[in-house]
Amino acid sequence: MRSRWLAPAVLALMWAAAMIVYPNLPERVPLHWNLQGEVDRWGGRGTGAFLPPVIATFVYLLMTYVPRIDPRKRNIDRLGGDYALLVSAVILFMALLQGATTAVALGVKVNIGAVVLAGVGALWVAIGNYLPRVRQNFTVGIRTPWTLSSEAVWRETHRIAGRSMVVGGLLTIGAALLPDPTRGLVAIVTLLSSALLPAAWSYVLWRRGGVNP
Repeated sequence: MRSRWLAPAVLALMWAAAMIVYPNLPERVPLHWNLQGEVDRWGGRGTGAFLPPVIATFVYLLMTYVPRIDPRKRNIDRLGGDYALLVSAVILFMALLQGATTAVALGVKVNIGAVVLAGVGALWVAIGNYLPRVRQNFTVGIRTPWTLSSEAVWRETHRIAGRSMVVGGLLTIGAALLPDPTRGLVAIVTLLSSALLPAAWSYVLWRRGGVNP
């Protein structure tokens, strides 16, 4: 039960932090950086302070309530605390982004590219450890026509995806140490490959098993 309260607690801290730093933020704050680590989008003080908790709250509600209308809701319910920990990992990642971007807005020197990639890599590792335990559903996991048509294909695809995403996450954490823009390019290729290759492999598994869609 404790794991279910972690995400709401982090969200509460994000909102509290936003209200505390709001008066101290400059009128113009950075919102987005390109692959060279340069700011390419700016916004007002209110946007800089409150956009992160707003997005995080929306993501939390989406991840909490969408599974309730999943036709295979029981398979998600069986995960129990594991699913709650996945939701918490996503919200913690968003809290990291809030902390890093707020620090930059306040004039603190932060290598935002390295911080973001390290956070994404850690999140990828967490998801990779979670995927092999996920059973067929329409909300979470590698949801291709071939995994959804066969429990065996789903199970094998997620076993492979778990490994590839852990490796991809660790490589992305390592990429955070590279200079811009190399780190971004390496991370993009690594992250996309670790997620898309298992999805493509699910078709091969389906063809080998001869399961009709």
